[in-house]
Amino acid sequence: DLLRATPCIYPAFGRITSWYGWRINPVTKRRAFHHGVDIGSKIGTPIYATADGVITETGRLKLFGKFVTIKHKFSYKTKYAHLHKILVKKGDHVVRGQIIALMGNTGRSTGAHLHYEVWKFGRNINPRPYLHKRYNDIIVRK
Repeated sequence: DLLRATPCIYPAFGRITSWYGWRINPVTKRRAFHHGVDIGSKIGTPIYATADGVITETGRLKLFGKFVTIKHKFSYKTKYAHLHKILVKKGDHVVRGQIIALMGNTGRSTGAHLHYEVWKFGRNINPRPYLHKRYNDIIVRK
């Protein structure tokens, strides 16, 4: 159960354009803390659930644009933002590798990318240790 609930694959194929931590915000040009990892690619690139869980939130926010939040067991939560299209709804159960959305450029964004966050015990944490390229875990399910 712990393995299936722990985020451990890349949420999308693409290039890391910004890591977690302090940076110069590309929109405001000011120093700000970046709470996730940005993965850049083309609009419509599939976004994958990084662990088994339940969709707790979908919608649109001014800064995040279209977004999805997944609650996982063992106090994990993952967030996916700047989406073009959301393919799941609140209450859906998802499995690691399932396509949940398509990459976009919504909200405050300078180009097509995914903003991905990992939370543990209600606190935002660095997603880098949870990113592993395990292509055999990526599956397509309806």
